[in-house]
Amino acid sequence: MKPAKEQIERWLNDHVTEYVMETFFTEARQGIMEQWASGDFTGASSEETAQLNAKALGMIDQIDSTILEISDLIQEENIDEEPGSENPSY
Repeated sequence: MKPAKEQIERWLNDHVTEYVMETFFTEARQGIMEQWASGDFTGASSEETAQLNAKALGMIDQIDSTILEISDLIQEENIDEEPGSENPSY
């Protein structure tokens, strides 16, 4: 169930949301990339390395998907606030 417009607005303006979007996701993504660059996802065999790399890619994909979903909510919120957009066409 999609949250009400007022709930989305409150959540988007909350300092915790701001922290998560601007700091947590960015730092988590950067941290994974740094681990990858330093070889932390290299295993004892090529199979283990492939599994570790797939896990790292999965973590990055999840972060990116979450950011995209939140960005979509923000965009919907902005569309809803434009004058004359009571019935926006998608």
